[in-house]
Amino acid sequence: VKWAAGEPCREEGGGEDAIGHGGAEVVLDDASLLGFERQGHACVRSLIRGEALVALQKAVDEEWDARLLSVFQQKIRVLGLDAKDAAFAASADSLTSVDDARASLVGWCAAKGIEVPFLQAFNLHNGGSAASQAIRRVACCPRLGQAAAKLLGVDSARLYQSSAFYKRPGHGETSWHMDLHTAPLDTNSMLTIWIALSFVETLEDSPLVFASGSHRDFALPYWHSTRGMIEHSQRSYPCASHAPLRPGDATAHHGWTLHSAPPNFSGRTRRAFALSYVADDAPILPEAPAGEPFPPGLRQSPHAEDLESYAAWLPGLRRKHLFSEGKAGGAVSGGKGAKSQKARLVARHPAIPLVWRGAKAPVDGALPPLYISEVA
Repeated sequence: VKWAAGEPCREEGGGEDAIGHGGAEVVLDDASLLGFERQGHACVRSLIRGEALVALQKAVDEEWDARLLSVFQQKIRVLGLDAKDAAFAASADSLTSVDDARASLVGWCAAKGIEVPFLQAFNLHNGGSAASQAIRRVACCPRLGQAAAKLLGVDSARLYQSSAFYKRPGHGETSWHMDLHTAPLDTNSMLTIWIALSFVETLEDSPLVFASGSHRDFALPYWHSTRGMIEHSQRSYPCASHAPLRPGDATAHHGWTLHSAPPNFSGRTRRAFALSYVADDAPILPEAPAGEPFPPGLRQSPHAEDLESYAAWLPGLRRKHLFSEGKAGGAVSGGKGAKSQKARLVARHPAIPLVWRGAKAPVDGALPPLYISEVA
């Protein structure tokens, strides 16, 4: 991965250099692109550097501390739902202090005989604080969106979500999983850029470990459940980690790349910040009817791990889609003599900002921005 001079990097919120490279463009050579295509992951050294890195570390730390109670509550809800322990899941809303929430989580895990999991905060770039706005300038940096679009081979890219992952000493293994399995998106065009905010020197520091080539294994998500993805040892993937990583180093992995992280045995908190990007035309999965486990025509629904990340915008987008369908009779008209076209909802919403606009991005007067068309 090399850097070359380009147009100034102008992100939402002002400023020309959100990542410490003077607005330079990320140039991905053929070897980097081919490696990502074949292995499903790549490493970018010093992606964030200098004063930009120091500012990002400070902002993420501040926003993490401000949201820590909600972070514990989210983890309690997810664990309770996974374990079919409705009482534990419901208890999250009654917790009023970080100490009580931490004690509740640790006690429940001990009673279940499981390791305390890592903690995750969603969408730190959305908020009114100065720290949140500083994070947004990085998350929405067009140079990161451009790099994501190049790796995915798409024209334009949107920021799907940001996440902070703080794994304290003794926190357990992150199970094998695929990011797209938790997203309500019907697409292959998604990746995550995982940025180290602390030193990740060895496996004891809990770096991401990737199952190389798993993003090309169509049978894995087609046939197997979440448990089946975890228990994949017979598939003989070559596993790789890009450690050692210094603060500001980053890895990028495809949305269908199977990955995990070992327990944190280092004696220090492993801090990381992740940005997930999707193609501008990524379709939304349909919603399951009331009382049904899956939407029509689907084998399964997205895992609920990331539900709270998109709960603020997805229901409203679907309601707007239903309203528009009612007005338009379920079709997008194309003028006299045009074929009937069905409208399919895509992930275009202010909460998922367009951070890299390519040559083929929609312009005013094109199809409604919430839809892509399919010839009936």
